[in-house]
Amino acid sequence: MPLRLYGPPAGGDVLLPVLVFFHGGGFVLGDLDSHDSLCRTLCLAAQCLVVSVDYRLAPEHRYPAAVEDAMAAVSWVMSEIERHGGDRERVAVAGDSAGGTLAAVVAQQCDTFRLICQVLIYPCLDQGGEELAKRYPSRERYREVFPVTSDTIRWFSHHYFGHENTLLDPLAAPIRKRDLSGLPPALILTAGLDPLVDEGRCYAERLQQAGIPVQYRCFEGTIHGFLSMGGVISAAHVALREISAVLLRAFDTARDAKAPSAQT
Repeated sequence: MPLRLYGPPAGGDVLLPVLVFFHGGGFVLGDLDSHDSLCRTLCLAAQCLVVSVDYRLAPEHRYPAAVEDAMAAVSWVMSEIERHGGDRERVAVAGDSAGGTLAAVVAQQCDTFRLICQVLIYPCLDQGGEELAKRYPSRERYREVFPVTSDTIRWFSHHYFGHENTLLDPLAAPIRKRDLSGLPPALILTAGLDPLVDEGRCYAERLQQAGIPVQYRCFEGTIHGFLSMGGVISAAHVALREISAVLLRAFDTARDAKAPSAQT
């Protein structure tokens, strides 16, 4: 599985924090190049290594191939990243859209991975079939809004899962996991005109109820995918600054927590 490693300008022998990034594209589209500029920006702004994951795509590789690859990538980071200048005790995950789904799923494997932060960018968090419009009114309210219409979501789902039936497995629908306690702190960003906005907000509320530190930010008036549209949507630059600030704080907090106590 190809990974692309980004690093800021050389900064000495100090191990750098690590962000594992999963690109969006409905589990069908996207690759290392489609999110190259985003990963470069986060690398420099958050002063961290970024590991971009080129997970297998549908329909050639259907569910749970992408989940398996996401978990394998983080396992590799935990065992090998120090050889590349990364700090395995300061690892965060992030992703947009389908990549946000993968980041949420990986973060739920807290018994396997010790992550310090999860950044979920307009993630798809449920696969509840026909009931989705009832659970999340935005699924119906924005069903025809560019670029992710209800037909587009159905097309992606069919290619990835091979059917349109209800799928409640948390590996496919992380919002369906019953116990969310013990998960890493989260930043969840949504777009106000996105069919997925309600489930992002709902997941943030459930994390808060489980006692997880979470920051939720909805960019009203924006659409799904806006983070990659900085040339025409100024909110993308604001979102990138907020993501970077959250990562920097998480990395610094983890660094300070593992620093040896001052000797008197």
